[in-house]
Amino acid sequence: MVNTDDAHSEDDAGQGTDGDRRTQLVDAAVDHVAAHGIADLSLRRLGAAIGVSHRMLIHYFGSKEQLLIEIVRTSERRQRDLLSRLRLEPGLSPADVARRLWQQLTDPRLAGQERLFFEVCGQALRGGGAGGDGGKGRWVGGGGGCVGG
Repeated sequence: MVNTDDAHSEDDAGQGTDGDRRTQLVDAAVDHVAAHGIADLSLRRLGAAIGVSHRMLIHYFGSKEQLLIEIVRTSERRQRDLLSRLRLEPGLSPADVARRLWQQLTDPRLAGQERLFFEVCGQALRGGGAGGDGGKGRWVGGGGGCVGG
């Protein structure tokens, strides 16, 4: 878990930029929701779990929906980064690439990310989330998600 103690929020000179802090928070949030899901997620519980106040989450992300969007984007980026490593190994036959892909997709360390993907798809299809389209266009439509936006 990332140490995201917001005790220094007034004096962040030692911690880096707001962007660095935001990245730390979203990374910690992704790890948390991958392990615990998003169905009953509240900013207070998430903040307590990652060591920051819910007010700081609002400060950095603006709303719960925007934080969820960033969680999905970060999770997708992690998945793409992992899968892109297959292309970095020259000389692999198509069968070897398929085997490596299967090994990566069935790696138990990715189980939380995969559950998160399907939970977000389910929420979007049910119209969960804020916004006129239930967040569907923003949650899963743009970045190669489960439903076209």
